[in-house]
Amino acid sequence: MSSCKSCFERLPNFYTPKVYTLELYPNAKESTFQGLVTISMTLSECTKQFILNAKKLEVVNAKIKTSDFELAASEKAIEYDDEQEKLTINFDATISKGEIDLTLKYKGIMADDMHGFYRSTTKNDDGKESIILATQFESTFARRAFPCFDEPAKKAIFRISIVAPDHLAVLSCMWSGVELVLPKDSIFTKLCYHDSNNYK
Repeated sequence: MSSCKSCFERLPNFYTPKVYTLELYPNAKESTFQGLVTISMTLSECTKQFILNAKKLEVVNAKIKTSDFELAASEKAIEYDDEQEKLTINFDATISKGEIDLTLKYKGIMADDMHGFYRSTTKNDDGKESIILATQFESTFARRAFPCFDEPAKKAIFRISIVAPDHLAVLSCMWSGVELVLPKDSIFTKLCYHDSNNYK
């Protein structure tokens, strides 16, 4: 059997993501980033297992929150399928159908291939080179920036914030909301943006 993009298996259809609440913590000097994503979703079936798209990401913490309880998964319960660009999280208990939040703490590497959350350079009028960090999520590159249900039928609202040094400019396709100045001994600012539209 040949390996190709067209051979990718679709994700289970009983997950319906509603809102992604995503925080990104980039480190331009090291070309790395950390992230925290909470996916608010509806389950139409009971399950112990969650399968998402992810590529070149490492999940370090995973937990489920429902109206009744919270449940964490160990790192050993997280499996990666590099060929299918997926990760599987196995919980010890069955999660009932209904509204849930899946929260994942993870880390990744910023490449220079213009995929996902990537690193590039630009030059000013004087020829001085500067580093820029940017995102490209189409067509299947969102999975390079955060674990997600990266399929056309699983569109959702995005609520994004970025923590960056306060002397840098951070731009988004959504208008800026709140700027949170972190503790006095920190040089970082958390920039929160308005929710994206859900184009279904």
